[in-house]
Amino acid sequence: MSIEADTYTFLSNQAGITNIVGTRIYPSHLPQNPTYPAMLYTLISADHITSLDDSVGMVRARVQFDVYSPSMANVVNTIEQLRQSLQKYSGSYGAGTCLTAKLINDFLAVEKPADGSSNWLHRKSADYLITLRE
Repeated sequence: MSIEADTYTFLSNQAGITNIVGTRIYPSHLPQNPTYPAMLYTLISADHITSLDDSVGMVRARVQFDVYSPSMANVVNTIEQLRQSLQKYSGSYGAGTCLTAKLINDFLAVEKPADGSSNWLHRKSADYLITLRE
């Protein structure tokens, strides 16, 4: 499987996350007219680790996770559930194996509504460096 497919499988099996976003976990971008809260995951980069001879069968993937919701509490709580599930995690990761995961950074943003209403959209993002066995 791909890193993206394995990431989806991992996320969709985390009760703390799915209790908030349900099945609204998407790769790279939100669908048109999404239902919130929703979570995105984007593979930013993948460094396939090699030795002088050949591949050592590991990849370091930088993955960005974004949560969108009109509720600040939903974005904060979902990213916290992600941190509790992934930070320093080692074990099954979709069809692969996660050797380690480290939070690189996270940030919070608020998007002003285009229609001039008071329906602001909150977004919290977290970047992880995840080492996987290929």
